[in-house]
Amino acid sequence: MKLKNVLGILLVFVLVTASLAGCEKKKDAAQNAEETQEQTGETKSREFNISADTKGEITIWDWNSAYEEKMYPYFQKAYPNIKVNYVTVAHGDYMQKLQSAIATGTGVPDIILGEGAWRGKLFDMGILEDLEAAPYNIQRFEMFDYLIDSMTDSAGKLVGVDQSIAPAGFAYKRDMAIQYLGTDDTDEIYEMIGTWDKFIETGKTVAEKSNGKVKLLAGFGDVLYATKGQTSRRYVDGNTIDITSRMTEALETAIKVRDAGILGDNELDTPSWNAEFAEDETIFFPSAPWSCEWHIAANDPEGAGNWGLTKAPESGYTKGGTSVSIYKDSPNKEAAFAYLKWTYFSVEGSIVSRDAIGQYSSLKECYEGENAIYNEPGAYDEFFGGQNLAKYFVEEIIPNINGTQQETGYETIVTEVFNKLNPTLATDMSITAADAIELYKEEISLKAMDAEVK
Repeated sequence: MKLKNVLGILLVFVLVTASLAGCEKKKDAAQNAEETQEQTGETKSREFNISADTKGEITIWDWNSAYEEKMYPYFQKAYPNIKVNYVTVAHGDYMQKLQSAIATGTGVPDIILGEGAWRGKLFDMGILEDLEAAPYNIQRFEMFDYLIDSMTDSAGKLVGVDQSIAPAGFAYKRDMAIQYLGTDDTDEIYEMIGTWDKFIETGKTVAEKSNGKVKLLAGFGDVLYATKGQTSRRYVDGNTIDITSRMTEALETAIKVRDAGILGDNELDTPSWNAEFAEDETIFFPSAPWSCEWHIAANDPEGAGNWGLTKAPESGYTKGGTSVSIYKDSPNKEAAFAYLKWTYFSVEGSIVSRDAIGQYSSLKECYEGENAIYNEPGAYDEFFGGQNLAKYFVEEIIPNINGTQQETGYETIVTEVFNKLNPTLATDMSITAADAIELYKEEISLKAMDAEVK
């Protein structure tokens, strides 16, 4: 072989080796850059760069027009290039319409709501974005601790934020409290009903004073809803539903209150139950922040100033509540996240919500420091005699909530059975807590045929 050819071959070998080395360096540099991006979240590929210039058009399905009518104009000022299309869907029809839209692949909203009654079924569908992952990067410690389970799916992913907090206490009619309890002071009233045993004794005293006319609560469902929420605990393990451990204590307490004869005979959330708010037959009504608008002011419009709020016996619980999520196949995720974060999970949005509709964000930052949002009155404080509702919910009720359920399809089934059996337990006084457990197990087994129910 000629010397010239040998030198040519050596030169090609050197160039190829250098090129490969350069590629490896570039590859290592790219990997290091990607790791840095993942750690800092500084690039748009790892975190949305939301600003007033963010553009997009999104659709949200909601049953509460207040967000469109009272909050959207403020959102437009913050994000003038994002258009939001609101579609009103009754919460009773929501899941059926959503499932139909997903099946056809058309018309699925960018932002999806999950009402408490069927949220577990929604979460189990696997159609929601993980809001704790990039590019959203919401941290669960930013929200109230009691909410975390109710905003995570069975895989432990944070797939929603709360539309507004829903801690519950007991609203009461001030004039009736003065007449039958001798006071309308929040703390003094709670002293009279601070345990379920005290609640029963106070109810008997009121019944005696009123010749049996006045009850403490409008119906059995109000009690069982509270005790069910107060005894929240993990009860699903794989395909096993331990309804005995979940419901025994709640049922024993509720049936003891039922048997004391201090409750009305109105079924929960029926026209007769709604009518009780304006009557003079019931002193207490379960109340979350949203209840002030939808139940109390709506059903007792002449009652402004005559309402107060105290804690429920023994501990807090949640009443209702709605998750807000982003559809995983949305083509408008950045705009959807801008809307979700500002409206439901920001200080600015919560101030608007407080002033416009009397509801409050789950973002803990809103309630900290000198600028806590409850330093200013909310929309329904005057309706409650000037009581600072947000401060009471946050400082007095939330710290005493034991927790919420992790949302799965089984939780939706249990809720459906709870609603179905509630009237039976209210009217058939022969049913004991043990009997009720057997009824629950039987009904749940029919709906969750793949599960072991015990």
